[in-house]
Amino acid sequence: MKIGISILCVALIATSSAGFVNIQNIDSGVRSLGLGSSLVAVADNSDAVFINPAGLGQLMRRQMTYTHGGVPDDLGRYMVSFGMPLNSKLGLGMGYERIGSSLLSENGAFVSLSYQALSGLYMGVSAKYLFSILSPTLTEMIANEDEVDTATVGVDVGLLWQSSFSGAQMGLFLRNANQPSTGESSALTLPTDLHVGAGYRVGTLALLSVQYVRRDVTKISFTRHRRWMVGVEGYLLEELVLRVGRQESLDVRGVSLSMGLGYRLGYRGIGLLLDYAYRENGEPLELLSAHRFSFACEF
Repeated sequence: MKIGISILCVALIATSSAGFVNIQNIDSGVRSLGLGSSLVAVADNSDAVFINPAGLGQLMRRQMTYTHGGVPDDLGRYMVSFGMPLNSKLGLGMGYERIGSSLLSENGAFVSLSYQALSGLYMGVSAKYLFSILSPTLTEMIANEDEVDTATVGVDVGLLWQSSFSGAQMGLFLRNANQPSTGESSALTLPTDLHVGAGYRVGTLALLSVQYVRRDVTKISFTRHRRWMVGVEGYLLEELVLRVGRQESLDVRGVSLSMGLGYRLGYRGIGLLLDYAYRENGEPLELLSAHRFSFACEF
């Protein structure tokens, strides 16, 4: 396992200097992971900051979520998000996420705003600051590389539409809409990724979500830079929910399966949400198999 972790750290080094690829492409949030990362058309919790900022307009209460997850040893992913309604039309969100180890980590700080333009139609935008933290050892290793810059500012935009057909929703999300650059070379430009999804709720008992992702929509590519994700969520009991999902890899031919559990309870007007998800990957993605936990509070 330590050899595998070392390989992943080398991959982090290579891709971090070329545009924060890892923090942008590994799914965000426990519920999202349990549903195969197919949450762009749902995005109804504080993790909408990372998934689709338009979804913040659906929040009726303040919500704060902490997520912890990763693989054994030193490599992990940690997230904190907060969302709240400002008034009947505006929603605000903030978030921070980190992926990496003590040697190298990619980090992102987000501020998001949503606006209800029409009945059932929400628009959202996120401003984000992406930066890397390198250990002194790695700093020396890449000190002689050209155009090494470890920080950039990006913009994400999203739409979410609640259809007049009961239970149906659609979502659209453009990640890196401004194509932020970490250097003068176009090779260090973060691609604009398109996420399109649909969700259907069966009352309060079940949810089906589907999502399509296309990498770098500004360029024509004949390589595999697209994927489909699908997830199902159903309540076993009033407080207990089960999730299963399936997703394809963007850059490597592989499929991952995931599952999750969620438990909801209330105490003196405060909602407590405990979630767990597990993703199992086949070759060559087995090193990214991960357990992820989150704790959320609504107040």
